[in-house]
Amino acid sequence: MTAQLSSNHPWRPLILPHSGKMARRCIAYRGSYKVHEDEFFHDIQQLARRIQKSGCRRVCLVETEPYSLLVGLMALLACRVTAILPPHSSPALLQQLANEYDFLLSHDPNLPGRDLPDYGPSVDKRDECIPQPVQGQVLFYTSGSTGAPKPIERQWSQLVEEITILQNTWPERSTARDSFSMVPPGHLYGLTFAVLWPFLSGSPFQTHIFPYWEDLLQHNLADAVIISSPAQLACMEALPAWQDSIKPRQLFVAGAPLPEHAISHCQHVLGILPNEIYGSTETGAIATRSWQNQNTIPSWHPLPGLSVRSGPEEQLQLLSPFISPHWITTDDQVSFHADGSFTLLGRRDQIIKINAQRVSLQEVEQALQQLPDIVQAKPVVLSGKNGLILGAVVVPSSNGWASLHTNGTFRFSRQLRQQMLAYLPAAAQPKRWRFVRTMPNNALGKTTAQALQALFLNAQDIIHE
Repeated sequence: MTAQLSSNHPWRPLILPHSGKMARRCIAYRGSYKVHEDEFFHDIQQLARRIQKSGCRRVCLVETEPYSLLVGLMALLACRVTAILPPHSSPALLQQLANEYDFLLSHDPNLPGRDLPDYGPSVDKRDECIPQPVQGQVLFYTSGSTGAPKPIERQWSQLVEEITILQNTWPERSTARDSFSMVPPGHLYGLTFAVLWPFLSGSPFQTHIFPYWEDLLQHNLADAVIISSPAQLACMEALPAWQDSIKPRQLFVAGAPLPEHAISHCQHVLGILPNEIYGSTETGAIATRSWQNQNTIPSWHPLPGLSVRSGPEEQLQLLSPFISPHWITTDDQVSFHADGSFTLLGRRDQIIKINAQRVSLQEVEQALQQLPDIVQAKPVVLSGKNGLILGAVVVPSSNGWASLHTNGTFRFSRQLRQQMLAYLPAAAQPKRWRFVRTMPNNALGKTTAQALQALFLNAQDIIHE
């Protein structure tokens, strides 16, 4: 099943000019200050001279501000230097990657690593342009199955091809007045949707990240694009409804499944419903679904130019022009519909064996969510002396917290296990419990296995069964 891609693109990706007078196009906004094209290319050229003089081949680029990240990326690729983009800047992660790069490029002076040397001010000669055209390799990192950082290699040409497909799908994006991001640019989703897409399509973007709605609402969002995450859309309940005159043009969201109540919040507060993106760091964007109302869950439609099919065990298989010339098998299981769209059934790697019995983590999560004293729950696989142990991280309801305080954590967890017998056998039920106020979400609203497992490191907070 292949979605068709039109060859008549209403845009042309921006490339760095060799010489000549540069247009006064606005690249980005720093508040009310406009960063124009001439200043942008000047910043790239100054940084490119430092990169060339250092003789480096691989640089770790850690910038939380989108404009600085874009300048750094363009300068590195123009100099044919591999850009390494870690998902965050924790000292532990940078230490793990220390042998993978020559220098660290960042505006944060407190980060560990060898800083890219500063050779002082250069003579501003506009005719001394950096090498052309921009091309080269970008390395992203994601958590592998062992928890260790896993490198994901992408070529600049592949990133441009992906954005070409996005632009072909939503051509109105290029004429948006402004673009606001609520997610960091270090992740592939944030970099692609909040930085590279507006840059290549000729629309400006805000250089500030707005993680909270209270900060974002201080700005004029009329006819703008918002890049957000499920965790942020789930926090809109207390916001007032916006007037039609300040309604944004588009809302994109990715990173995790959208909670049902987030859809109604979008409709009430923003007056628009989100374009949800399905994909990963390994695959890039795969499919989208556009919500029409909060009562009907739409199916996923593959992006134009991508081919998808079902594998031997119902895994989604992907043939993408911006990833690989070969079919890629994902861990997501799918069910296809007659029109070529599909429904996600869950991850294949969510089937584990405990005491020689197969246990579906998805079924465990669904069973936990059925219980009246639970608002949210996530199963977690833990290591025990005799093999794997199933645990659960639970956000109790108000009644659940009252029961927990009255009866104690041990009796409350026994009560939950008794209720789960209506859905699952005893062998498939959690044996260790952790009760929290909120789930540990990362910047994209994902709750990772590593974050869940970390909650069980403090023995005082663990309930054993």
